[in-house]
Amino acid sequence: MATSKYPSLEEVKSIFANWESGGDPEKFFARVSDEVEWLVMGHSEMSKLYVGKTFFRASTFSILNPILTKPITMSVRNVVGGGDQAWAVAEMTADSVCKNGMVYDQVYAFNEEGQIVEVRAYVDTQLVTEVMEANK
Repeated sequence: MATSKYPSLEEVKSIFANWESGGDPEKFFARVSDEVEWLVMGHSEMSKLYVGKTFFRASTFSILNPILTKPITMSVRNVVGGGDQAWAVAEMTADSVCKNGMVYDQVYAFNEEGQIVEVRAYVDTQLVTEVMEANK
């Protein structure tokens, strides 16, 4: 049986498992392309296209980390594709708690092709706005 040049379903899940509770997000980000196009959908201060892994991390974590009691943990909800398909989509949930006790939970979808080259984060922008305002 021929081996696919694309990551299998299990490989895709293992990439994202690095960001789950107790995992190492740096291992996850090692699989994110330096030139990633990370689009945060919606209408909040954070909603925009971030081009480049370094720019995304600096721009978003500098806003979120100071208002959270712990780093965001991610969990894989579903993976579609991978293996013999060039793209896989991983649906993820994010979980954390703000310093004022508000729950910060989101749902994300990531495209994957060996490395993560494109992300579309479908977030609750009302929650992002409320969290940022309430934790200033």
